[in-house]
Amino acid sequence: MAFWLEVARQAGGPVLELACGTGRLTHALADAGAAVVGLDNDPVMLSAASAANAGRHRGWPIFIAGDMRRFALNCRFGLVFVGYNSLQLLTDPRDMTACLRLAREHLAPGARVGVEVTDFQTGGADGPDDRAEQPPERLGDAEGIRLTGTLVHDLEERTSCYRRHFSGDGWTVDNQIVVRSLDRPELEILLREAGLTAVKYWTSGASGATLRALAVPYQP
Repeated sequence: MAFWLEVARQAGGPVLELACGTGRLTHALADAGAAVVGLDNDPVMLSAASAANAGRHRGWPIFIAGDMRRFALNCRFGLVFVGYNSLQLLTDPRDMTACLRLAREHLAPGARVGVEVTDFQTGGADGPDDRAEQPPERLGDAEGIRLTGTLVHDLEERTSCYRRHFSGDGWTVDNQIVVRSLDRPELEILLREAGLTAVKYWTSGASGATLRALAVPYQP
């Protein structure tokens, strides 16, 4: 979370978070002073995000129902980003490219697109077993929204089933999603096809499996 807070601080304009979910990061960005919009297509997640925002009495964040593959907002942003591996919810590379292309089209001059992806199946022989389920893990805690989850890997299909449990003050949300692993060469291809080029990468996690990138538009 600290990474995206710092990137947003340097954005110099409003921030758009795609696939914002329950808004655990969106709220943190607003608390840090960002004019932030969160977009998501899951009404249950957005309901939880709005409930967490109740009683704050301020203009931000704003939550919008929308599909990150096809949206059009009458605004240009200093930063458009997809954090927490949410781009990988789009298991079809064509959908990933569509999302990144729209992110580029919503940039203000000099602004950047941010993306975070993970190769959940990295590590070769030392990586996860086929169909192996990892034990529950505490994945995050922000603004009273807690997240735990497990991953069940299908190495042949290069996908992972992500079982998530969100909880807050008097509410819980359980869901199950499928994500596709991405590594740096794959991400570079997606960015190029969306008319973007990365200006900086950061790696973290086991074997550098998690990759964050900031990208800017380029002219082919």
